[in-house]
Amino acid sequence: MAALLHLTAQVLGWLVLTGGVVAPLSVIVATLIGGPPAAGLNLSPREWIIFLRTLGVAAGATLLAAVIAVPACAALLHARRAGSRVISIALTVLPLLTPPCVFAYTWMLLASADHPIAHLLQAVGFNSAGAAPIRAAVALASWLWPIPALVAATSFRLGGLAAYRMARLDAGPAAAMLRAALPAVTAPVSAAVALTFLLALTDSTIPPLVLAHTWASEIAPDVLDATLYGSSLGAILWRSWPVLVSVLLAAAACVPGILRMRSWVEHDAAVDLGSAGLSVRWVSMLATGLLIAVSVLPALVFVLEMYSSPQPIGEALRRVSVLYETELRASLVVALSSGVAAAACALSVVRSGFRNGIGRRVRCAMIAGAAATAVLPPEVIAHALIRIFNRQGLPGTLYDGTPIVWILGIEARFVLLCIVFTWIASRQVPADLILQSRSDGATEAVVHARIVLPMLRRSLAAGALLVGALSLSEVAVSFLLIPPRFGGSLAVAIDNQMHYGRNNDLIVTIGVLLAPLTVVAFVMAVVAAIAERRAASVRAARSARAR
Repeated sequence: MAALLHLTAQVLGWLVLTGGVVAPLSVIVATLIGGPPAAGLNLSPREWIIFLRTLGVAAGATLLAAVIAVPACAALLHARRAGSRVISIALTVLPLLTPPCVFAYTWMLLASADHPIAHLLQAVGFNSAGAAPIRAAVALASWLWPIPALVAATSFRLGGLAAYRMARLDAGPAAAMLRAALPAVTAPVSAAVALTFLLALTDSTIPPLVLAHTWASEIAPDVLDATLYGSSLGAILWRSWPVLVSVLLAAAACVPGILRMRSWVEHDAAVDLGSAGLSVRWVSMLATGLLIAVSVLPALVFVLEMYSSPQPIGEALRRVSVLYETELRASLVVALSSGVAAAACALSVVRSGFRNGIGRRVRCAMIAGAAATAVLPPEVIAHALIRIFNRQGLPGTLYDGTPIVWILGIEARFVLLCIVFTWIASRQVPADLILQSRSDGATEAVVHARIVLPMLRRSLAAGALLVGALSLSEVAVSFLLIPPRFGGSLAVAIDNQMHYGRNNDLIVTIGVLLAPLTVVAFVMAVVAAIAERRAASVRAARSARAR
């Protein structure tokens, strides 16, 4: 039975990766083979302005996210007990799981004429037409700051703290922090900053809502036109070469830090996680307060908006339950299916059983392909999938009547996260235990099902939950791949309704969406805390046996 389950997961994982990663990348490469358009690669002055504005928005969002991440990182480092650590992790993860359009809508409400804070924002020019890039950067930073916060806190605990303690033997606190702790966390934090910049650079959801014209928001209508009327996707991609080069550079900057993250599961400094940290009490209290304020900012704004509205909340809730019942059901089905598919893909790639040179190259190529689909504009990935499946016969049935193509688009966007989680955690699996099992006659399927999978189940669960939660907030891919005979996306419905001013209906709908995302955030935090404690106990046992 275990061997059958392992084989099923392998087949499912490779099928999903073939349909969600290999197939769209093949279409994109085929569209580029003909070379650049006759007009060449020269951009118009307007396009150069949009490109430079996009870089400015992404850089500003990255800088502001790093600033917001500082108190969040301090709160995570000061959380010593299991309960406070779970709450801190959940509050940090929650903004990342929330649809990005929610943060754009939050800042739109704050800058509206009826909001009390609007007068202050208007006085500093936040709501002026020329401040649209600033609004976009602020909204993007409100969404993306958990990435540098989580990476910085984890890398400091697993590497920086040990270096800091060692340096404190003959140096002051400031010198130990600057000369020992910070260099030890440079690579992972640089990867987190580059990833934040990459996501801000390619986001096409927030800028249009705050009236900022960036490359992603400008290219989305062109890709939609190519999908509906058959214009050339290759010409659009060739014209986007400055953005694609920026994306490749940011992705390349992430690689060294991600490679360094593999050592996290082996670091002896993790044994005392949660018990050995900084001990300044007022810093802990202030950082925790700021973390809570930043994490629940949309909820605070929405509650204030609902309180000041004359429309009854009960009426809005009843209307939402009728209007978006189909979207909520369809979104939950896709989220569950996407999480299961992501876990199967991660298990297939990371623990595929390939031990020869060709197999390892295939596995590395698949990881690189998943990274490519993750960083390419989501509209381009969706267009490639439509080119493959929008045709007569079985492919058209899969596209029109089932959520399979929609799920493949979700996997193309987010499966890399589950793969990276599982890849890092797979270093916990003792190689000698696997070799002993093989020498005792266990087949490869039994080894993976009875030894490897139980040791990876928490990482697989966390990665699957993350992919499923992010699928609930995905707009661009879902908008293009929603099957008309299956049901819509709640995130797309929310994004569409943000232009019509029905605040109460919209806020209640967002609350319906945020409720399961909040549960997912706390479950992920509990899974992380359990895995952290188990890994620490395993390392402590190994150290005791070694002594």
